[in-house]
Amino acid sequence: MRGVSVSRVHRDRAAAHSRVADLGELPSALPFFSWPDVPWNLETLKIILPTSVALAAVGLLESLMTASIVDDMTETPSNKNRECAGQGLANIVSGCFGGMAGCVMIGRCSASTRPAPPSWYKPGVHNKPDALERLLEH
Repeated sequence: MRGVSVSRVHRDRAAAHSRVADLGELPSALPFFSWPDVPWNLETLKIILPTSVALAAVGLLESLMTASIVDDMTETPSNKNRECAGQGLANIVSGCFGGMAGCVMIGRCSASTRPAPPSWYKPGVHNKPDALERLLEH
């Protein structure tokens, strides 16, 4: 709880000095496909590999845990190999468009899977506090 308070105080101080409009401009075009502009050699691999393996492992573990939880909640099986391959491919393609890697979020996914009220209603309910907090920041 203390960490949340300290984080909010830090965020509020930073928000007092900047607004979204002060941070830059929105792009006027869609992102384009490009390979990373790095040398393709062993030295680059030594720099990138430890971090990339750690991030991939964390993302895969969280996605596999989420898939297991959702499988148990819905009593339906899922193809974990397909999940891992899809996530890996999507993260590579996302990086080629300047995006960031991502994985499944346990809390949001399991909350959207629980029965009653209707599942279309739940993500909106979970996002309302986030949106309200952003609106009340200024």
